[in-house]
Amino acid sequence: MSCRRFFWPNGSRRWSPLLAALVAAVLPACISTPSDEALQQTIENLEGTNEELSLHVDRLTTDRAALKQEVGRLKVEVEKHEKTKATVEEVKGEISAHVRKVLAEFQGDADVEVERAPDGYRLVLREAVLFAKGSAVLSAEGNNALAKVAAALKGGTGRVSIEGHTDNVKVTKPETLKQYPLGNIELSAHRALSVWEYLTTHGGVDAGRLAVIGFGPHQPRVPNDSERNQWRNRRVEIRVTEN
Repeated sequence: MSCRRFFWPNGSRRWSPLLAALVAAVLPACISTPSDEALQQTIENLEGTNEELSLHVDRLTTDRAALKQEVGRLKVEVEKHEKTKATVEEVKGEISAHVRKVLAEFQGDADVEVERAPDGYRLVLREAVLFAKGSAVLSAEGNNALAKVAAALKGGTGRVSIEGHTDNVKVTKPETLKQYPLGNIELSAHRALSVWEYLTTHGGVDAGRLAVIGFGPHQPRVPNDSERNQWRNRRVEIRVTEN
């Protein structure tokens, strides 16, 4: 049946009781309603969406648990780091105290010069304090100076480098060349070894902390352009690294 308006033949829009009853009976059939198949499809779609949401919630729950576990692990790592940092700072404090003590002990010392270094300190002993010219045999004055150095080194735990240095004047004395045929480089190494022997044998310093190097004339502190500067370059340096 076609759903359209009913009119009187003369075009009047007034409804007769019979026509009104007829419209009331036909109108529900004219209203579009979803079919059973469409409703079923909608239900299935909703169920599929619900299942996907449930899976997503499960994944989020799993991820949350994993993140919680990772946060716990990171907290443990942070605590370890803080403890390590505190220990390092404590050790640095002890090192600084030792360096300050050494600097104070040798401040103004006539035999041993002391200098602060970024990683520790440096003790400088002149040739005239330790050895006769062209010799690697310690003098009595040198033994006394090294006794003070040994006492200072035993108070720390840092690595120690004993470095022998000379000026740039070549060795020419036959007796010196006979003993040190390689000249200044060999003389500087033997002088460093003499200092090492005293510190370990008589001074009680752990040999495992010590290293010996002979630089000869190759690392001057000042240019070798005067007797005064040459005197400054003839030395043994004891470098102490405390970190």
